Amino acid sequence: QEMSIYEVLSSKTPRVVLEEDLIFYKEERIRLVECILLIILCAVNIATQGSRFSLNFVFYPHLQRDLELTDTEYGILSGMGFSVIMVACMIPWGLAADNPLVGRRLVILAGLGIQGIFCSLQSVAWGFGSLLVIRFGLAAGQSAIQAPCLAILAKSYQKTGGLATANALFTMGIYLGGGLASIGGELAYIYGWHTTFVVFGMLCFIGALAVVLAVPDDRVDMRIEAEIRLTSPRPDLTDIGKLRYFVAWFTSPAPLLLTSAGCLRFMAGFCLTSFLPVYFQKHVAKDPSSIAHISLSYGIITTVSGCISVVSGGFLSDSLVKCNVFNAPALVSAAGSLAAVPLTLLMFYAPVDESISLVFLFFSYLATWLWMGPSTSIAQELLPKHLHATGLSIYLAICTLFGTLGPIIVGLMQDSYGCSLRTVLAFMLALNYFLAGVLLLILAYLHQDGFSPLLSESPRGDNDSDAPSAQGPTLGTNAIERPGPGPSGGYQKEA
Repeated sequence: QEMSIYEVLSSKTPRVVLEEDLIFYKEERIRLVECILLIILCAVNIATQGSRFSLNFVFYPHLQRDLELTDTEYGILSGMGFSVIMVACMIPWGLAADNPLVGRRLVILAGLGIQGIFCSLQSVAWGFGSLLVIRFGLAAGQSAIQAPCLAILAKSYQKTGGLATANALFTMGIYLGGGLASIGGELAYIYGWHTTFVVFGMLCFIGALAVVLAVPDDRVDMRIEAEIRLTSPRPDLTDIGKLRYFVAWFTSPAPLLLTSAGCLRFMAGFCLTSFLPVYFQKHVAKDPSSIAHISLSYGIITTVSGCISVVSGGFLSDSLVKCNVFNAPALVSAAGSLAAVPLTLLMFYAPVDESISLVFLFFSYLATWLWMGPSTSIAQELLPKHLHATGLSIYLAICTLFGTLGPIIVGLMQDSYGCSLRTVLAFMLALNYFLAGVLLLILAYLHQDGFSPLLSESPRGDNDSDAPSAQGPTLGTNAIERPGPGPSGGYQKEA
C-alpha cells in the first residue's frame, strides 16, 4: 500500500500480488469517486430545498402583508399548490431518467435550470394567483431532482454497502436547505423579499454547474445494460416484466406498508415545514422585534438536529444490518417515529418561554427524522436497479400527494373552525407519527430476514436483476466470485 502505481507496475512481484495491488488502488479510487459524487448530490439537494422553503421564512410578515395572503392561501402555496404539480411531473421525469437516451444526469440538469428560473420569478409576483402559477413551475423543476439522485446513489452504494448512510447524507440536504432558507427571513428584512428569491434562484444554477463538472454521464452504461436486457431470456427484464414489478408494488405487503407509513410521515413533514416556522414566529416570539432572531434560531436548531438525526438513522441501520439484523431499516424507522410522539407534545405544551421551546424543538427533531435514510433504502432494495428512478418517483409521488393534505387541513381548521395553530399541529404530528411507527413495526416483523427485490425468490437478493445469469441464481449482496476448487469444481462463493 506504500508503493506508488508506477512502482507496482514496474515491480518484479509475482502476478497474483500485482493483481491484488491493482485491485486495492481501483477500490480506493472508486471510494473517492463515490464520496465526491455524494457531496455534489447533497449540495444539489441543499440548493433545491433552500429555494423551495425560502417562501416559508419570507411569508410572515413580508409576503402576507404586501400580497395580502391568508393562512389558507399560504397552505396552498406551500402544500397542495406546490406538490400537486410536483407529483404530476415526478413520474415522467423518472421514466426519462431510466431511459438510456436521456439518462439521470441530464434530467437533474434540466430540473435545476427550471427551478432556478421560477424561483427567481417569484420576485415579480403581484398576488396569490401569479405566485401560485410561478410555484407550479418551481415544483416542476424540483420534481426532477430527488428520484434520479437516489437512483445514482443506489447504483454506487448498493453493492459496496452503506446505502442507508448514503441516503441519510443526501437527505441531510433537506435540513441544510431548510437552514439555508431560514437565512431568507434575515435577507428579507435587510434587502427585501424580491432580492431574496433571486438569490435562492441563483443557487440552483450553481448546483447545475457542479453537476456538469462532477457527475459522470451515465447514458453509455445504461445503453449497454439495455442491450443486455433485450437479449436476456428472463421475463422480468421485458416491458411486461416491468408492469409486473409495479403491479407487485401495489399488491405486496412490504411496499404497501412502506408507502402507507411514508404517506403519514410526509403529511407530518409538510405540516412541520409549512407551519412550524409560522408557529414559532407568531406564538413563541415575545414581540415583533424578536421574530428575526427566532427565525434564525429555529433554522440553526432544525438544521443541526435534523442532520444529526438523519445521519444517525442511516448509520445505525447499516451497522445493525452488518450485525445480521436484516430488518434494521424498518426497526430504526419505527423507533424514530414512535419516540417523536411524546417529544413533539412536550415541544408544544411543556415550554414556559422561547428558550425552553427551542430546546424541546431540538430533541423532537432528533427523533423525528431518524426514519428518512433507512426507509428510502427499503424502497431501493425492493426495486431492480433498471427501474430505480421510475419506482422511486412513483413512491415519492404517492407520499408527496398525500403529504400535501397536511398543510391544507391545518389551514382549514384554523380559518374555518377557529382552532389554535398549536392544538392543530400537536394533534396532526403526534397522530401521524404514531400510526407510521405502528406500520413500520409490522413491516419489520414480516421481514425479519431482510428485504429483496419484488418477484425475487432470494430473501437477501443482490438487487442486480439487470445482469442475466447463465449459472442459475445470482450471488448474495456481499458475495465475491473467486476461482477455486468449490464443491462443484467451479466458482465458490466467499462472503
